[in-house]
Amino acid sequence: MRTISTETNLADAILQNHNLLRVIGRFDIQPGFGDVTVGEICHKKDIDPVFMVVILNSFLDESYFPAHDLTGFSLKQLVRYLQKTHDYYLNHQIPYIQELIDRLCSGQQPENPGLKVVNRFFAAYCRELNDHIMREEKVTFPYVLGIENRFNHPEESETGIPDYTIQHYETEHDNVEEKLNDLKNIMIKYLPQPFDFDLVNRITAELYWLEKDLNEHSRIEDKIMIPKVRMMETELKLNRR
Repeated sequence: MRTISTETNLADAILQNHNLLRVIGRFDIQPGFGDVTVGEICHKKDIDPVFMVVILNSFLDESYFPAHDLTGFSLKQLVRYLQKTHDYYLNHQIPYIQELIDRLCSGQQPENPGLKVVNRFFAAYCRELNDHIMREEKVTFPYVLGIENRFNHPEESETGIPDYTIQHYETEHDNVEEKLNDLKNIMIKYLPQPFDFDLVNRITAELYWLEKDLNEHSRIEDKIMIPKVRMMETELKLNRR
């Protein structure tokens, strides 16, 4: 697929890759937007078109990630998008996968105890993902926004910077997307029959999508948010000397 630009027809881009529907939803864009370009819908929705283009292209192609563009965006804008993805995971994607797994476990006659393993494993993973998200929402993101505010308004800054730094986040930043591999292996290699084959296919497809989405989420944090915060921390320390 060609690289998306502000002149790209949004519907054409989605028809070529329907997964973009999940991404544009985080910008509060719903189906029924008509025959508009990316630039036109951004103008209508008051969205930074360059930011939108970068996010869409990074989902289509992992090698596309123009860091020099994203560094020009505010951390507030970046955090807002990351928070939207958190909301999507917790209130849409995770509940949907859980619903499919519940149907898989309850719809088999005779009952297949082996399917319960899938349910327990996914429930444990969801708790871990929720803990990961809550740490970011309650600790990391407020710190990131605070650093940007101090950087942009040094005259209003308190003396010094907090004991918590982005290095603490890097140390604690667990790779939750990698742990989906175990569940995918269970689904593909070790799931005992009998089971609903169509449901297993749907669950596996959703797990692959969630893994891709989490990888993209982490890539934005690791390649853009962390370096930018580190740069601001360094500048603030130098200015305090």
